[in-house]
Amino acid sequence: MSIPLSVRLSDRTAKALEKLAKATGRPKTYFIEKALESYLAENVDYQIALGRLRDKDDRIISTAQLRKRVARRPSLRRARALQALRGIRRQSKERGLDKLNMKQIDALVAKSRKERRRRLDE
Repeated sequence: MSIPLSVRLSDRTAKALEKLAKATGRPKTYFIEKALESYLAENVDYQIALGRLRDKDDRIISTAQLRKRVARRPSLRRARALQALRGIRRQSKERGLDKLNMKQIDALVAKSRKERRRRLDE
């Protein structure tokens, strides 16, 4: 069951959402729902972290132990993947790669694969 909800967006956000929806052929509500789901999942983890930070009796664990625990938590893995994706998008925009067409992207992927094969063969 879905519930209707009205949202007020800034002009900048609304234009970006409209552009994304047109480019992908998906409805704007799809992206709004996915963004909200992601935020809520991250917020749950954030609230847990704050609670643990405030708990003076909570024991400290090593980085290796933390990595093992994170690997078992899908929401944390997803949050890390989303954070990495945001970084990639930011870098792409800074380098002007966000304006490439599919032919240019395919050419860059082919070049990258060729270079990787060359390095592996050395």
